[in-house]
Amino acid sequence: MKLDIGGNKKNPIYYLARSQRLGGKVRTIRIKPIGKSSELLAQGHEDPLAYAKEAVRRENDRLKADGTLSFSKTISFAEELGKTGLIGSKGVSKNVGYSYLNKIFDQLRIGSFLKGETSKRKIKYDLTNVLKLLVFSRILSPKSKLSTFDDMDSYLADFDLGLDDIYRGMDILYKLSDPLQAHLYRASEGVHGRKKSVLYYDCTNYFFEIEEEDGDAAAKGLRKYGVSKEHRPNPIVQMGLFIDGDGLPLAMSINPGNTNEQTTAAPLEERIIKDYRLSKFVYCADTGLGSSSTRRFNSFSDRAYVVSQSLKRLSGKDSELVFKNLNWRYLRDGSEADFSEYRSICEKAASGAGLSDAERATVEKGDVYKDYVSEKGERVIVTFSLKEFVYQRGIFLKQLSRAEKMVGGGKMAFGPNDVRRFVFPCAVDGNGVVSGSNELRLDGSRADSEQEYHGFYAIATNLEDDVKEILRINSFRWKIEDCFRVMKTNFKARPVYHQKSERIQAHFLVCFVSLLIFGLMKLGLNDGEITNDALIGTLKSMNVRIDRETGYGEALYTSSKALEALERNYSLGLNHKYYSSKQLKKISGMKT
Repeated sequence: MKLDIGGNKKNPIYYLARSQRLGGKVRTIRIKPIGKSSELLAQGHEDPLAYAKEAVRRENDRLKADGTLSFSKTISFAEELGKTGLIGSKGVSKNVGYSYLNKIFDQLRIGSFLKGETSKRKIKYDLTNVLKLLVFSRILSPKSKLSTFDDMDSYLADFDLGLDDIYRGMDILYKLSDPLQAHLYRASEGVHGRKKSVLYYDCTNYFFEIEEEDGDAAAKGLRKYGVSKEHRPNPIVQMGLFIDGDGLPLAMSINPGNTNEQTTAAPLEERIIKDYRLSKFVYCADTGLGSSSTRRFNSFSDRAYVVSQSLKRLSGKDSELVFKNLNWRYLRDGSEADFSEYRSICEKAASGAGLSDAERATVEKGDVYKDYVSEKGERVIVTFSLKEFVYQRGIFLKQLSRAEKMVGGGKMAFGPNDVRRFVFPCAVDGNGVVSGSNELRLDGSRADSEQEYHGFYAIATNLEDDVKEILRINSFRWKIEDCFRVMKTNFKARPVYHQKSERIQAHFLVCFVSLLIFGLMKLGLNDGEITNDALIGTLKSMNVRIDRETGYGEALYTSSKALEALERNYSLGLNHKYYSSKQLKKISGMKT
């Protein structure tokens, strides 16, 4: 608070007032009158000015003591809206939830990195603000870059950017992609220690709503036809992603949609080894990313591998060894197991038949496993699980039922979990007579052979660790699938609307940074009950209505479990009902 003097020189009026920035100018807002000079003299105050100054001091002391402020405002219900320009005002409701994301952004020292990398460039805009806007919006309100620009004023922060600044900034971010990823790894170690003894790798792809892929003439063309994981006919790009043991992104690469994904891991690993100075780790991936060349690459220095192994791709002798009733043990205690008996009981349980007490006691001992060295000299661990058996058998029976309907209808059809593998056209009827037209038949032998593998799961590794430890390592592969799910569902990373390959890669760099910041936030909360949707929904809902005259803010949101957890960890003071203009300026976290 400060003193403001009005009226005339002979009989001035003293006011409690405050300064406020309105429309780019600092204005004095009168809160309430202290009194006219003549009135104060009549009340016995010999020096009205000194009395007024003392009143201001007392009010400021009170505010410091209890953190409250009261003021009155006279309104007229007949007053019309003021004019602010050719278009109407967008209002004064501002999001403050991004402040928690901004906190982590600053902890990662991204701004310092960008300034250092662009110090020799003549940039008239703030590249840090470009990345902040894109990251915050990707998490809270994922839209096109144009729509993100249009919504820029929805945040309390003053980004001070033009649309061209955003696109030019993306072109620079593309060039800084690899060093920025390396910086984020080093900086994040100081925010939350990285679990880097095991690195998980996987690939996914993202589609474009276009009909034609980039032509051969486009040397850097990324949009290519490939095997879409979402079974879409559109051109795609491919993302390879490494994460650590906590599920935090470590490094990523973007490749053309027609790239053989088995070739993508090693180049990215080499970058991690060189730029991150990280050479001792276990590579963990699924079957499709565990080729023989990838296994060899991770058999040198201090690296090792744990990869899923397809039983169908084992050699004849190895395959026979898996199914033999020899050397099977219970995973729980390592005791010997009768695999034939165990599998028979699982078959019975899956069919819905009741089990005897002895049979229930057998399956209650838990999963069984076999640990052996293959013909190639590679360690293979095979597990068999009742839970997995029942799950796979259930899916199989549903698919087989759809295949039978397809045969009955006489028409090949597409669908989820494509069942055409069970159907084949045949020009010969059941009596061996050529019919002249292809009829659909059910491939019974294919169905029978597929059932043989229900319940099994295999891992290939060069580690000598205990079986349980190797299975534990492999069990966390779901975390990378969760990362992809967050990017596709929550961050709406696809479809991609950019055409230039540089901006396509910059787009996914933004997604990568967003994923890291969001992941660090989730880990910081240390509350498994707070879902991604709940956390994002809480941040999105945190809007503050700002009074244009006083500059004070009123929260339009209520508390939640997620907000309570955020405040416990970050202590930004965003769990209050009202905020002063000074508090709002601090909350904005941006340079104005």
